[in-house]
Amino acid sequence: MPDPATASPPAGTPPAWATTLGGLAALALVAGAVVLQPLPPPPAAEAAGGEPCDLVPPGFLSGRVYGDREQILDWRGRRLRCDGGLRPDDGLRLMFSGPAGADGSELTLILGISGQLAGLEGTERPANVTVVDERSGQFYASAGPGRCWTRVSAAEPAGPRTFRIAGQLYCAGALPALQDAGSLTLGDINYAGRLVVE
Repeated sequence: MPDPATASPPAGTPPAWATTLGGLAALALVAGAVVLQPLPPPPAAEAAGGEPCDLVPPGFLSGRVYGDREQILDWRGRRLRCDGGLRPDDGLRLMFSGPAGADGSELTLILGISGQLAGLEGTERPANVTVVDERSGQFYASAGPGRCWTRVSAAEPAGPRTFRIAGQLYCAGALPALQDAGSLTLGDINYAGRLVVE
């Protein structure tokens, strides 16, 4: 009986190196297909929206954006939707959505503020900012604290388990786009939104 370790493969069987190269080529094709798939939207996309920002005093978001999009923001009353809540780890998150053009698309700004609600008023806190442009499908993000800050001017009760959070937001430089080399710069952003404590 021939020794299996030294026996020649049956006729028509490709050599081992060819099988290995074929497997590597197939793996490369699969990896390439995965890379070319569109990236899933960041978690911020799920948070976009909210209810009409009915607060007393009224909620608002004002300022301007420029770069990939040029727009004056003056969202108030029924033109503004807002929402917010405590983050499970630390801090709180506020969301503002308003009209971004005649086509009915919206721009959403999501503001994450570090620290606790207690003692928030009158302080300056690091902020994490994401902007979602519904029209282009583009996401812009500060990529963690250190680029943006917020000065919180008010954190006052506005109903059962609800607070009105107001302040100013400023960033040192543009927010880079997540999908390409674009960017968006925020200017003179002032806000007042709703925070619901569950």
